Amino acid sequence: TREGEAGPYYYALGADNRLLRVSVVHVAGVLGGPEGALAQEDAAKVLAALESVPKWSNLSDGQVSAQFYTGNSATAVVALQLQAKKWALLDIEPGLKADIEEARLALKAAQVALDAHRKGTAGGASTKADRAAMGKVAEAKRLQRKADALRGEMRQAGENTWRNFTGVVDILTAMGALEVESLSILPLGLTARSIQGQNELWLALVLSHPAVVNLTGAELAGLLGAILTGEVLRKSGAVWT
Repeated sequence: TREGEAGPYYYALGADNRLLRVSVVHVAGVLGGPEGALAQEDAAKVLAALESVPKWSNLSDGQVSAQFYTGNSATAVVALQLQAKKWALLDIEPGLKADIEEARLALKAAQVALDAHRKGTAGGASTKADRAAMGKVAEAKRLQRKADALRGEMRQAGENTWRNFTGVVDILTAMGALEVESLSILPLGLTARSIQGQNELWLALVLSHPAVVNLTGAELAGLLGAILTGEVLRKSGAVWT
């Protein structure tokens, strides 16, 4: 728990590269021993990302006890390592389980009481002041639904960005442009990085092929013309006279 928080909260990094801020009711177990340890360098990346979170988003509508924020490129490397681990969770203490269950029951009872109060207020809204109050409640609910929809769109956009990123990483590692474990850039990746085109990886594969090394200047010019003509023809602004 940090200073000023009601807490207690736990901070973590998910295998989907989402930084998490959850209360104790969401902790189902703890991974102990060497498998539960994180390299000091990786832990520093996660802590730095947590310190820079501007605002947390709820994992589900109205659920403030479980929140997330999309990680950055530094935590993405750690998240990829988490996906490769074989997780075996240890059961939490029985006493803590009982406390969690008691808290859940108390929350459920509070929600039932709140619903009953709202229904009673709605049934007795006969005066002008009551009707005005109910109108404000309806407007607040409308705004809440709109806010929830916007949060859902933002969450979906963040998830799509992460899926696109991992997809590109998988392609680059499969083609030998990135090293699998450390994601260090390899010679093919360096070549692709220095090329500008529609498909830099494909162009890098062509230009780094052993057969290209011994081409004459005219032959190399012909090869470049052949592989780039398709891109030029696809441009809508191309004018031929």
